[in-house]
Amino acid sequence: MNFNFVCVAGNLTQDPELRTTNGGTSVCELRLAVNTRRKDTEETLFIDVTVWGALAETCCKYLKKGRNVAVKGRLKDDSWENKDGNKVNKTIIVADDVTFGANPKREEPQLEPETAEAPF
Repeated sequence: MNFNFVCVAGNLTQDPELRTTNGGTSVCELRLAVNTRRKDTEETLFIDVTVWGALAETCCKYLKKGRNVAVKGRLKDDSWENKDGNKVNKTIIVADDVTFGANPKREEPQLEPETAEAPF
C-alpha cells in the first residue's frame, strides 16, 4: 500500500505571498519553521508549503509572520534550473487544509468577572 500524506504544525517564518497563475488561479506560498525536541537537543526544520485556490486567498488575508498553523497535504518534489544553469531539487508540501492556530500578536480581550448570581 502506498499513500502520500503529511501533517505538520509550526510557525510562519514570513508573511504569505500570493500570486495568480496565467489561468487566474490563486497560489499562496508559506514557509513554516517546525521545531523538534529530543532529549537535550532541538532542531528546526524549514518547510515550504504551496496552497491553491480559495484557501490560498484566505491564508494570505489572515495569516502573518509568527502565526502558528497546522498543514495537511501531500509531498511534492520540485526541480528547476537556477540562473547558473544548475539543477535544483526541493521537496514541498502541497496543502489540502490549513488550520490557523493562536495569533501571537493579538491581545486576548479581558473578560469582566461575573458578579451576577447564577439563575439556578
